[in-house]
Amino acid sequence: MIAKKQKKIQSWLQLIRVPNLFTVPGDILVGHACVTAFSDFSLWRFCLLCFVSALLYCGGLILNDCFDYDEDRRERPERPLPSGAIELQEAYGAWIVGTAIALFTCWFLGPATFKVALILTALIVLYNGPARRIPVMAFLIMGLCRGFNILLGASTAWGSANFTASISPVFLTETLYILAVTYIAYNETKRLPDRLWCMMPFLVAASGGFLCVIVFGINMPGFFVFLLFLTVTLLICNTLDDKLPQNLIPPKIGQLIRNLMLLQAAFTVMAAPQYLWYALSLIALFPIAARVSRSFYSS
Repeated sequence: MIAKKQKKIQSWLQLIRVPNLFTVPGDILVGHACVTAFSDFSLWRFCLLCFVSALLYCGGLILNDCFDYDEDRRERPERPLPSGAIELQEAYGAWIVGTAIALFTCWFLGPATFKVALILTALIVLYNGPARRIPVMAFLIMGLCRGFNILLGASTAWGSANFTASISPVFLTETLYILAVTYIAYNETKRLPDRLWCMMPFLVAASGGFLCVIVFGINMPGFFVFLLFLTVTLLICNTLDDKLPQNLIPPKIGQLIRNLMLLQAAFTVMAAPQYLWYALSLIALFPIAARVSRSFYSS
């Protein structure tokens, strides 16, 4: 009985891609760091927004596997839903309950936060529904899901002067970075795209860093963290070629997703140098996320 419960818990952790959850607090942190001049930091609000973001993120992944059920039965039968470890009805129920709790919490936090959460929820549903028929739209929407997750963290200062200018470079960079990663992952069970697309996460991030320097200026801690991020991203992208075995493609996608933690830490320090210790906390979680990824797939 105990072994059965442990297997059930493990299946749920696999379904929500638990290694990727480590990237959730960074979106909220960097969003708030970009608008810190307009809003005081509240640990209570930060924790609630991380909770909301995690619920919506997990819900999106659950819904994704629900819609991929038939494909997974053919190509990945060992996954939680096609294997029967989690019933399809259970998964849909978890998504509904989790999304409802997230939206109610955002309603409590204020109208701006609630509106951002509603848009994010709509993007998640759109990605897993109609957009799946149009791949280009699906890539863009997946990127926007990450971008609006950052806006969720910035919603404490929505409407403030210079809000758009402060948040835009970070919003655009992470949106386009995830768009590129999603495109690479599109045919992860078959083949990789052209070499240029495999390098796109690095190229997008490098361009985004330049924009952030223009908007926020440059400081040495932020510069070194960003350099670390670019180095790791370049090393990962360089391995994405025709010689890479198909079974190693999903782990590489997972590495690119987890690498967001370094990008988030860099942008946090660039936007608000006083948040250095928070950024270092993200970096400290990075090897833990990598360790967890050995037991749970990320893509």
